[in-house]
Amino acid sequence: MNKKALLILALVVITGAGFLFIRNSKEKGQFQEKVAQAVSSMAVDSSSAVSVDLSGYAFKQEIIKVKKDTKVTWTNKDSAKHTITGDEGNFIDSEAIGKNGTYEKVFDQTGTFQYHCNPHPTMLGAVIVVD
Repeated sequence: MNKKALLILALVVITGAGFLFIRNSKEKGQFQEKVAQAVSSMAVDSSSAVSVDLSGYAFKQEIIKVKKDTKVTWTNKDSAKHTITGDEGNFIDSEAIGKNGTYEKVFDQTGTFQYHCNPHPTMLGAVIVVD
């Protein structure tokens, strides 16, 4: 490739990356608003174990509200591998999960724990844990 073609390619890649960053930031902001509303308005699932499916490149129960000491199990129904990765720290941090694979976490602390999928950053989820 000549220099001009490489420059054009670089500009296209940079522009596309910028667009994705802006779109992802907007989606993340909208999701954080949904989580903030759920903290005060969502009913608590009082089960001792709760399941979240990953399907269609989304967490099907994107926000759940549970009692402290609840076990949450994520099950990947997609053929693509996904992760459950905490937005802050490593409180939630799975390896890549293949089709029908699971990841489990017992939430023994109260708080709001937002997470995402590393390979697919538009996949967003949250666990709200109450006493």
